[in-house]
Amino acid sequence: MTQPKLLVVVPPQAVSMLNGPPLAPLLLEYALAPHGVDVEFFDANLCFFDWLQSDVVRAAVTSRLKALTAEELSHDALESGDLTRIGRYLSFLESDYCRGGKISGARAGVDWNAVHELLVNPRSEVPDPEFRDLWLSRAMDELCQEILRREPDHIAFSTLFHTQTEAAAELCGRLRGAGFDGRIVLGGAAIKLTDDLALEQLMTVCAADLAYKYSVYGEFPSLAAFVRGECRADEVANATYLDAAGALRHAKAKGGTFRTMVRALSYDLVERSEYLEERIYPVLVSEGCYWGKCDFCDYPFLASQDPFKVSAFFRQATDVVHDIGELVEKRGVSRIDLISDAVPMGYFRLLADAGAGRPRELGARLECSIRAEPKAKAHHFEAMAECGVDLVTIGVESLADEVLEGMQKGNTYTDILRSMRLAREQGIKVKANLIFDHPRMQLRHVEETLEKLDEILQYVESLGIHSFGLTPHAPLAFTPESANLVVLNGQRTTNDHGEHHLRFVRTDMTPELETRLSDLRTAVETAAYQLEIARAGGRKAPDRRKVIRLPYRWDGDRAVRDTVADLSLSIPGESAPFSYFVKGGADG
Repeated sequence: MTQPKLLVVVPPQAVSMLNGPPLAPLLLEYALAPHGVDVEFFDANLCFFDWLQSDVVRAAVTSRLKALTAEELSHDALESGDLTRIGRYLSFLESDYCRGGKISGARAGVDWNAVHELLVNPRSEVPDPEFRDLWLSRAMDELCQEILRREPDHIAFSTLFHTQTEAAAELCGRLRGAGFDGRIVLGGAAIKLTDDLALEQLMTVCAADLAYKYSVYGEFPSLAAFVRGECRADEVANATYLDAAGALRHAKAKGGTFRTMVRALSYDLVERSEYLEERIYPVLVSEGCYWGKCDFCDYPFLASQDPFKVSAFFRQATDVVHDIGELVEKRGVSRIDLISDAVPMGYFRLLADAGAGRPRELGARLECSIRAEPKAKAHHFEAMAECGVDLVTIGVESLADEVLEGMQKGNTYTDILRSMRLAREQGIKVKANLIFDHPRMQLRHVEETLEKLDEILQYVESLGIHSFGLTPHAPLAFTPESANLVVLNGQRTTNDHGEHHLRFVRTDMTPELETRLSDLRTAVETAAYQLEIARAGGRKAPDRRKVIRLPYRWDGDRAVRDTVADLSLSIPGESAPFSYFVKGGADG
C-alpha cells in the first residue's frame, strides 16, 4: 500500500527565519515516518521572501514608496509625525532593497524595512491597504500553485509566529478552492498561544481538520493513523478539532506526551533549501524554560499549556552533538543555533564532554540563549568556549533591580554584569534584550537605566529593543493590577510576533513618566543603532551619507514650505537611520 504524503508547509511571514530551516518538518518526520507517513517539506516563507526580491516586486514597492513620499511632501506644513514618515520613506528608498542590492542575512531586519512597511505589517498598520491586498494576493496565488505542484495527500502548516496565520488562512482558502480535499493540520507556537475562540475561527476559515497545541518530540502513532485515514480526529492524542456543528472540541484521547526527548535527527528534508547567508541551522536542545517564572513571558505556557507550570525537558548531550556534527561535517553548515528558551550553565560541560569540541575544531560556531544566573562562574563560560559558543543572548530585560524583582527574573543587575564580563573574557559575544517600557518601570527606574546603560554597552555587541506586550498566557495577564494595568477586554493589539496581544492601559502613567520612557526608548535605540553600524563596518559612524534638502523652513515646532528653506535630512544620521537638521545647526 502506498504511504500517504504529508507536506509540511511553513507559511509567510517570518523575516527571522530566512537564514535557516525550522525544526517542525524534522520533528514531524521523526514522529510520523516510522508509522507509515512520507513527510516532505516546503518552505513557503523562504519562497515568499525570494518573490519579494524579484525585480517586479522591488519596482512596485519602490514606486509606491516614492508616491507616498511625494504625497507627504505636497503639504504646506509638516508636523512631527509627518516628518517621521517622510524620513522613514526616504531612508527605505536608500536601502539595498529599493536600490537593487543584495539582501544581507545579517542585516535582514534593516534591508526588509520597505516591504515590512507596505506588505508584511498587519493590514491595519500599512499606509496603503489596497496595495498590500493586491500584491499579497499575487504572492499567495503563486505559493498555492507551488504547493499543488508537489501533489501532497495532506498538508501540515507550521506557524511559529502569529504573523504567519494570515498567510496560512489565505493558502488554505486557495487550496480548498482548487479542489484539494486532503487533510489539513495546524500546529506550531502560534497555534499553542491561540485561545479557543480564535482557534475555532482560524480552523473554520482554513477548513482545517485538526490542530495540535502541544509539541511533537517523539513518535506519534495516533497522528500518523489520522493522516493515513485510519482514525478520527477525536482519537488523536491531545488533538483539537471541529465537531459536526463547527464547534471547537478537545480530544479526550490522551497519550503522546514525552518523557524523553527525540534522539538523533535527520536534516535530509531541508538539504536543498537556499537560505540567506550567513546560514544558521537549528539544533534542538530543550523544550520549555527551566526558570519559567518571568511575569511577562508565555514560554511556560508553550511547554505545558499552563502559565504557572514550569516544564522543561532536555535532550541527551550526545544527540545534540550528533546533530551538530551532521550539519558541520556532512552539510558544511558552520553556524548553529542551539534551540532552547535558556540553556542551563551546567549543560555546556555535558556538551563538551560529549564531543562538541570536534565540530568546533572544524569551524563550527554556536549561539544560544542563557540566563544571567546568580551562580554563574568562570568555568561555565570556559565550557561554552570549549564547545564553540561565540554568541550568547541574555534576556536582561531591565537594568533596575526593583524591576527585575517585580518581573520575578530571579537575578540582579550584578548577576547580569558578571555573566556579560565572564562571556567576554572567553571571547564570547553578547546580545542583550531589553524591555524599555515594562509597566513596573517608574521614573527612578528610567533614570537608573540611563545611568547604567553605558556600563553594559562595553560588554555587548548588540541590543534587542522590545516594547512591552501583554500576552494572554503570561503570568502578569492574570494579575494585571499588580503592575497597575487594566486590561481592555475583547481588544487585541499587535506586537513583535503578531496581532494577539492584550490591549491595556497603565493607571499610574503620568505625562512626565511617558516623556521619560520615550527618552529612554530613544537612548536605547540609538545605542542599538550605533552597535549595528559598528558591526557592519567596524566603526561607530557611517562613512556614506546622503543629504536631502527639503523645500521647508523650520518654524520652531513644525516645518513650513518656504522659498527660503533651511531643513535637510541626513540618511543615515549619526544615531538613527535618518535625522533632520537645520542649515547651520547640528545633526540631530
